Amino acid sequence: MYTYCRLTRSEISEIASIYIKGDAIYFHNEKGNYSNIGGLAYELRKPLLNFVCYEPERFIDAYSVIAETYDNDYAHIGVKDPEFIAALKESMSETQKHEPYIYFYSQMLTEFIYTFIESPKQAILALEDKMPGAEEKLSWTIDLEWPTAKSPYVQVAHYADKGRRLFRAARDVVVVMYDHLCRFQKCIIHEIEVLLHYREEIKVPDGRSIDYIDILDEYHDILGLRSCYLEKAFKTFYGRATDGKVEQLYEIDSVEDFSDLSL
Repeated sequence: MYTYCRLTRSEISEIASIYIKGDAIYFHNEKGNYSNIGGLAYELRKPLLNFVCYEPERFIDAYSVIAETYDNDYAHIGVKDPEFIAALKESMSETQKHEPYIYFYSQMLTEFIYTFIESPKQAILALEDKMPGAEEKLSWTIDLEWPTAKSPYVQVAHYADKGRRLFRAARDVVVVMYDHLCRFQKCIIHEIEVLLHYREEIKVPDGRSIDYIDILDEYHDILGLRSCYLEKAFKTFYGRATDGKVEQLYEIDSVEDFSDLSL
């Protein structure tokens, strides 16, 4: 754990800040997240390796159940209830403790829900930016208008979402995230296999280390793929760790950022 102190920063990252020290990776939530946890330290390699061993079926089962919590006529009103928000934060905190990669998906789903009840179009475009294909899957919601009443004396029933569109949207988002998780997991496994292959092939003199990021980008270049490590620099700023020393922190806006930094 560490105490976080902002020193210099030009922009606010969307999800988290991370720094690596020794054999640990330190993860701190940014403003606007839905977890109660201020900061966590994980064994450096453990989150990534746990994720590649994660069974995708667990995700679709668990998050389909989560989507069902919105399966009622007043879900778009109930999500603003303080008790609901408190329960959501508790659930998110547990996910972050034990499955930090899955936490990113929880964060995206939650952000989608709260944006969706204000502006479906904005919610879909924001999700599409991180998960291409979301806009097509959720195109039926683009022109959605929530039920409203012009008079303060109208019965509450007039506010009901009879089509349960928040539930249907949440269910579709879970499918989009599941597809993304499956593809993303395979990509990480492939990257690790490439690194293991090169480690066997390259004879490294004693006392020297292999620059794995150079190897990965060179491998991508050979295949005509984008060089996602060296050409996409992380945004950084400075924060103070528990020992009082200033550390360089990396802005993490997506689950891909987290894996790139870990690799």
